[in-house]
Amino acid sequence: VGVVFALLLLDMPVSVVVFLGCILLAGIVVNNAIVLVDYVNQLKARGLGTEEALVLAGRVRLRPILMTTLTTVLGLLPMALFTGDGSEIRVPMAVTVIAGLGFSTVLTLVVIPTIYAGFDRFTGVETFEPRSVELERDLGEVTADQLVPEFAELARRQAASAAAQEEREVIARADAARDPGAREGPPGD
Repeated sequence: VGVVFALLLLDMPVSVVVFLGCILLAGIVVNNAIVLVDYVNQLKARGLGTEEALVLAGRVRLRPILMTTLTTVLGLLPMALFTGDGSEIRVPMAVTVIAGLGFSTVLTLVVIPTIYAGFDRFTGVETFEPRSVELERDLGEVTADQLVPEFAELARRQAASAAAQEEREVIARADAARDPGAREGPPGD
């Protein structure tokens, strides 16, 4: 839709290059939408309700989606603005992708979650059975255990290992304090 408006606004004809730009655009847009919906499903599988999962997924995926959009737009801006040899091919493709990304970013962040919530309400079936998860109303208080259990387990193991190492060092210092004549290091130093 954004592409059509941009082409009409700039009085550009639809050409093969515009269709190539649409194919490029579709790849980026579909990827952003799939990653967002997949993350919503992961959060719901961990026990969050639909609305909480949609809000949290939107907050978490906002930066990557905007970064993808901005880097692509900024990369194509010189292609869209500068004229010269070959500009009749470059400009329509750049305009297609820039306009489409601008519109699709709003679509991905607003319309896709709205449609997702609508389908959940319409069907009346939760995609996943929610578990009881303590979640502050301020969604910034979600723990690492709820979002990435694999990393949480790794962090617990590292903390236990560090605690065990510290305990060994304390015992060694206590032993050294009890027996001041004991030498540190191997014999013969």
